[in-house]
Amino acid sequence: MKTRNVHLFFAVFIGFFSSICLADQRESNIDKLMALSGINKQIASFPDQVKAGFLQGANQGGIGEERVSKILESADNTIVPDVILGEIRSSLAASLSDEETATLLKWYESDIGRRVTAAEEAASTPEAYEEMLENAQMLMENDKRVQMAMRIDELVGATKMGMEMQESSSTAIYSAMMAAMAPGQPVDFEAYKKEMEKIEPQMREQMQSLVMLSFLHTYQPVSDGDMAKYEAFLSRPTTKKFNDSALSGLARGFDKVVKDWAGELAVIMKSEAA
Repeated sequence: MKTRNVHLFFAVFIGFFSSICLADQRESNIDKLMALSGINKQIASFPDQVKAGFLQGANQGGIGEERVSKILESADNTIVPDVILGEIRSSLAASLSDEETATLLKWYESDIGRRVTAAEEAASTPEAYEEMLENAQMLMENDKRVQMAMRIDELVGATKMGMEMQESSSTAIYSAMMAAMAPGQPVDFEAYKKEMEKIEPQMREQMQSLVMLSFLHTYQPVSDGDMAKYEAFLSRPTTKKFNDSALSGLARGFDKVVKDWAGELAVIMKSEAA
């Protein structure tokens, strides 16, 4: 009887230990997939991109240097890449099977996968963004590449995600600003939504143009042949599942950090008003 109990305990222990090892391996593969696909480096540059966009608007809006400095500091404190990456990691782990993860890793470890990822990483810096704007007219003159950019946008849903992120950030910041200007008063979201609905078509058009321009700039170093293979890869069900899952995690992570940023902005505005 005692021997049987020992065997049973050993079997349970081995099963438990094996499950931990498999979970560790699964987590390791997800981390590897995020690194190889360029997600980590692109998200790491995200705070700088947000601040660059804010600075561009601040220069046009004539915001004082002291306030700009406080707002940039609040962005550093709240727009934390690890928060966004954590949400993406959780989303991928919940949706991708081990077999699907292995299939994706195989492609990203290939020569073409590395070339495409390298181009995407190189384009995800504030300097690259400025270069993109400078070359916008020249980039848009390449009809073949414009059509390619439109197809990629359709495959990955970049414009749709951009609109959702813009809505999330603008709503959070509007709420924070109103709370700062009128503490204790309810925020009139209905009036805000009506105003946003009026300009939604124009915003969508601008977002799509920016997405197209981004793709045109990003994939300049990639040959037409490699881009055709990349489109084929993006069309696979497993890749679509991967992109949808990553974007879902990105949206949740972005929503978190933007709400934190909006909260700090409200504190800044409230202290200045006081």
